[in-house]
Amino acid sequence: MCETFLAELLPKFQKQYTKIFLTIDSSSTVKNLLQYRIDIALRMTHAPSDNYIARLITTFNFVICATPHYLKKHVMPKNPDDLLQHNCLTYSSDPSQNRWPFQIKNAMNVVTVQGNLISANSSIIKNALLKHQGIVRLPEYIIAKEISEKKFIVLFSENIKVDMPFYAIYSSNMSIPIKIKCFVNFLKEHLQFNQKVHR
Repeated sequence: MCETFLAELLPKFQKQYTKIFLTIDSSSTVKNLLQYRIDIALRMTHAPSDNYIARLITTFNFVICATPHYLKKHVMPKNPDDLLQHNCLTYSSDPSQNRWPFQIKNAMNVVTVQGNLISANSSIIKNALLKHQGIVRLPEYIIAKEISEKKFIVLFSENIKVDMPFYAIYSSNMSIPIKIKCFVNFLKEHLQFNQKVHR
C-alpha cells in the first residue's frame, strides 16, 4: 500500500496538517500496536481483531488479469479451475494470499493457485505482470490505468464480486488523539473519492 496510494496521499495530508509528524512502517507484518507504540495500522481484512478499534475506510475491488502477450502464449483460462494450469503470481499483502475466491452461482469457490513469485510489494508483482510472467490478482486501483489502456486483460470479472474491506485500526485502551481522528477522516474522504473515480 505504501508504494501506491499512500505515497500519493501522505504529502497532501502533511500539507493540510503541517504540525502532524509521521513515521511510516511499510512492513506487512501484523504487530501489536501497544507493544511497538504504533498509533494506527492500516489493514485489508474481513475480520479485524476485537482487541482494537477498527474503522472501515473503504473497500477495495480486486481483479485477476494477465497481458495479451501471456494469454496468446498460453491457453486462455475459461473457468477458475483452469488457473491451476497457469503461473499465478501471489500478492501476499492480499489476505487471500494464493487462495483466490470466486462467486459462482451464489456460492463461494476458492481456487488455490501456484506460481514462481510471491511478494508483499505490489510493484514487484505488477512489474512481473508487465513482463508477461503470469496471471495476478491485485487491487484494481494499482492497475486501473493499464487496464484502461488495454495492457492487461481482466479475467473472470463476472465471478469476482468479493470486495476487500480496508480498516484503520488503533488501540482501544486510550482516548483517541486528534491526530488519529484527522488521519482517519482524511483517508476516508480521499479513498472513497478515488474508488469512485477508478470504477
